[in-house]
Amino acid sequence: MKKLLLMAAVALFTVGANAQNTNREPGAFTIQPKVGIGIGSFTGEYTSAKGVDTKVRVGLAAGAEGEYYINNWFSASLGAMYAMQGWKLDIAGETYTYKLDYVNIPLLANFYVAKGLALKAGVQLGILASAKREDVKVKDNFKSTAFSIPVGISYEYADFVLDARYNIPVSKISDGAHVIGTLVEIDNKIKNDYFLFTIGYKIQL
Repeated sequence: MKKLLLMAAVALFTVGANAQNTNREPGAFTIQPKVGIGIGSFTGEYTSAKGVDTKVRVGLAAGAEGEYYINNWFSASLGAMYAMQGWKLDIAGETYTYKLDYVNIPLLANFYVAKGLALKAGVQLGILASAKREDVKVKDNFKSTAFSIPVGISYEYADFVLDARYNIPVSKISDGAHVIGTLVEIDNKIKNDYFLFTIGYKIQL
């Protein structure tokens, strides 16, 4: 596996080093306001969740990213996105929606493998802004931060950018017990699961 990753990195470097794949000159800096849709769920299991149907929560996401172009095929970006995450649980015919809203701060390396086409990966800190189950505040049941590894792909045309990412969950988001009706769910192993699709517009400064 290590050899495969090393070979992929060398191939990516060789292709990129001989191509003009960005629409910017080295040293350029852009700001990209962006908006999109996120699909949230969780990984792991509720220990007493037999017979419980889990569904995704679809929510809005909005924010901005700054991007610095190091050379003709590589850049680094830092952003801040407000994201409506969470999930839904169907229990005995009743639906309970967990509304976990985060301010996500992704730091990404962007590899431009073709004109306007970038592969990206990095690290992300999520700061919990609010947490509700329906209209009941449950923020105290969840950790204040969540860490993930965002990976994705983007395509830029005429300064517009389409971006698709998956945040690989790293940290647990809760280590307590929640009670819903007569059901006690011990969720000390769950992590956020999140896909993000955005459209943005780059403004060069």
